[in-house]
Amino acid sequence: MQKWHAAGIELPAIVAATKTDEAPPFTHRELEVVPVSVLDDASLDLLRAAVWRLTGLIRVHLRDGGDPVALHPPATVLDVARTIHYGPRVDDDRARVWGPSARFDGQRVGVAHEVADGDAVEVLRRP
Repeated sequence: MQKWHAAGIELPAIVAATKTDEAPPFTHRELEVVPVSVLDDASLDLLRAAVWRLTGLIRVHLRDGGDPVALHPPATVLDVARTIHYGPRVDDDRARVWGPSARFDGQRVGVAHEVADGDAVEVLRRP
């Protein structure tokens, strides 16, 4: 038995299973089993999604492009602004959001607005 298991520490884990077409179905009550094949893009997408769920992070895209930023939830517009070095110089009503946390695309929000996985944020700085 692993020391971390004996101490009652739970570590999140997934199992990426290959050759699942040649094996009987496998389930485990404590592990998520993801069948994957390098020849199947859909299975690789499922593996990517499982890894993101495992991290517990959310991805927020910056409206000006580039890679998304990964944040621990709950995260706000101010947290997004801090990742791009704007910090407290962000106006309270000068951010716009597209995505799951917005009521409509391009919604104007304050810095306390909580962002969701998949949101796109445009942070507008004070002049």
